[in-house]
Amino acid sequence: MIVGCVLEPFVKESLKSNVDDALLQRVFAFFEGMASSQDIEVVNLLYVGIFESWVGEADTLSRAWKYMGENTKKIAREAAHSLRCGDNLPTRERTL
Repeated sequence: MIVGCVLEPFVKESLKSNVDDALLQRVFAFFEGMASSQDIEVVNLLYVGIFESWVGEADTLSRAWKYMGENTKKIAREAAHSLRCGDNLPTRERTL
C-alpha cells in the first residue's frame, strides 16, 4: 500500500518538478535495489506498485529513465511490453 499510495505519487510529482535531483537519485538507487532482489515479491512490488502505472505515461517514464539502473529498466521494459505500452518507452528502448 505504501509503495502505490505514497511513494509512487511522490516520486512521480518529484520527476515532474525536477526539484531535488539528489533525492531522485537516492530513490532510484532504492528501486534498483528492489529490482535486484532475490525475493520475487519485492521485484513484483516494484512492477505493480510503480511501473504498471508509469508505463502508460510516456512523459513520466521518459523523465524516470535517466535515473534507472539496468535492472530497473528491465522491469520497466517488461511492464511496458506486457501492458502493450512499449511505444511509451524512450525511443531507443522500444525494440530492446
